[in-house]
Amino acid sequence: MPRGIPNRPKEGKKGKPTWAPARMLDVQNKDPNYRYRWVDKSDPANVVKKEAEGWLPASSIHGAQAKHDHPEGVEDGKPLTGLTDYRELQLWTLSNEQAEAREEYFQGLADQQERGIKDSLKRDLRNPGGSEAAVYGKVVIE
Repeated sequence: MPRGIPNRPKEGKKGKPTWAPARMLDVQNKDPNYRYRWVDKSDPANVVKKEAEGWLPASSIHGAQAKHDHPEGVEDGKPLTGLTDYRELQLWTLSNEQAEAREEYFQGLADQQERGIKDSLKRDLRNPGGSEAAVYGKVVIE
């Protein structure tokens, strides 16, 4: 590429350029049986909550390795840590079975809230302001 010409973004659908944020803390060699997330270990309440939800600190047993843009080193005065730690963040794992059960739980809550909203709207439409007029139809929430 000649000098002075900037990198051109990749073309997406319908000729629009695509963009994605940089992945500062990427995880390599992920075990497909686990889900991964970075947890702020400087917040004790956050750590306790994640442990209660079933998240566990990742270890080399899972084979995951973090790829850091600026890994900690001797020059920053901090002790060297494993590849599953980066400053105040620590890589944690959750089994796919637990993750799916968690998703089902939250989907059930969302479905319950949606049913409540629909029922409330139907009640209000059928009897607005105490009149006897009825309105029939379907409530759609998108």
